[in-house]
Amino acid sequence: GSRLGKTILEADRVYREYSYMDAAKASDLIQDLDDDHKDDIIIIQGTADCIMEKDGKLTVLDYKTDRVTDPEELRRRYSGQLRSYSKSVAARLGKTVSEAVIWSFWLESEVPISIEQ
Repeated sequence: GSRLGKTILEADRVYREYSYMDAAKASDLIQDLDDDHKDDIIIIQGTADCIMEKDGKLTVLDYKTDRVTDPEELRRRYSGQLRSYSKSVAARLGKTVSEAVIWSFWLESEVPISIEQ
């Protein structure tokens, strides 16, 4: 089986379709904003496909069906989304997110995402 499958099976707790709402400064989410809008607050509503908790640490997993040939394209498209999920989920659950991963159905593989800003 896959590493992710094993992680899910061995998790102390699994959250599926975990919905949340959060707020963030526009400049934290959007690059190259003009000064008039960098401090605007944006409301974020999201649903993480799967969150696994093991030994007090969280793994955020998001499924993608994009037809891509290069995992870097998924990183480019979705790193910001997974960083946002990770930050919000960590704050709401009071635990550290140790990793964020995309499962690509098209590539049939996992794509690790850096959660560092």
